[in-house]
Amino acid sequence: MINSLKKQLHIKSLLLNSIYILNISLPMLVFAFFFLSKKYDESVDYMLVVSLSLFLAFSLSGNYRQTLVADNNIELAESVLVKRIFISLLIFLISFFISFFILKIENYNIIFIGTFISIIVWLNEINLILIEIKKNFKFLTIKFLFSIIFLIIIFFSFFILKYKFLEIIIISYLIIFFLQNFDIKLIKKFYFLKKIKFIFNINYISSISLNLSAFLFKYEINLFLDKKNAALLFFCITAGSSFSTITFNSIGPKDFNDTIKLSFQFILLLVLYAFSCLFAYLLVAKGVLFEDYSNITEYILTISIIGGLIFTYSYIFRQNIISKNKYRYHGFVLDIIYSIFVIIIVPVLYVINKDYLIFVYFITSTFSLLIYYYYFKFIVKL
Repeated sequence: MINSLKKQLHIKSLLLNSIYILNISLPMLVFAFFFLSKKYDESVDYMLVVSLSLFLAFSLSGNYRQTLVADNNIELAESVLVKRIFISLLIFLISFFISFFILKIENYNIIFIGTFISIIVWLNEINLILIEIKKNFKFLTIKFLFSIIFLIIIFFSFFILKYKFLEIIIISYLIIFFLQNFDIKLIKKFYFLKKIKFIFNINYISSISLNLSAFLFKYEINLFLDKKNAALLFFCITAGSSFSTITFNSIGPKDFNDTIKLSFQFILLLVLYAFSCLFAYLLVAKGVLFEDYSNITEYILTISIIGGLIFTYSYIFRQNIISKNKYRYHGFVLDIIYSIFVIIIVPVLYVINKDYLIFVYFITSTFSLLIYYYYFKFIVKL
């Protein structure tokens, strides 16, 4: 009986982790669809809008994914969700204004889709955290299947329907995805708004710096490269970083507290990622992937994948640092140092030699590993 209950909880946990992955990966999946359908200009514009919107949204997160789950704080999570719902309209307007008037992106559909996707992902982060904390695992199978079916429909919209009904399909998916995870009872809890305060501490500075550096990193690449080559580099970096994104939105923060271990789930994800990479190389060899580019694209993809594995390892050390109250402050300081490095490395490489930009993700990942590993080894473990 006990083993049966444990098995059910494990399955539900896997389903919730899968929904986490689908939520956080959605912006990058849509970018990949743009790129693979050879809409290179649109893919770069979309990536810039998404990066800007995610910066505006997640800068206000204060690393909630790590801290809320680790602290098991239901009341704070509910108040954060109510706050985000009210702030999301402001984020949408600011993102739309900057994208059109400053970034000079004239495609309204791209701006709308990129901004809307980012905001829903931001809101759903807290939705899913509340499900995880409350252990409210009802209808998870239906929610998971719904997400898979809609992603298939979005895929068909790109490659079969040739962008017909794309905006309607994406917006419908996002709204339904949000509502099916949203606890309607929270609408009555407007008293949470009285408790909401902005505390500009190191937690928020860390979150702002990480998200700002992610946006500026992509903006600088777009500035120094033409749209077609920028799209290629964005795609390779996205492929390389996908493993770390999947890992830390499926295994969860608690699994990396106290010890650094290679769990079965981590190894399984690594094996699946390895097979995905092999499949990508097969598509390259067959001329299906990167057919509009030179042979160096396979090399760029390899460098980015190695960089992604390095970054994943460094992030395990980061999670161990910030999961401990004694060292959390210094962990956030390391985030700021890393963010500064990310911002300055792109123009530095461009000045030295523009061709070196293909190594940029590998270099930033290596720097990340150095600072988090050495702090963990020589400060935390002492």
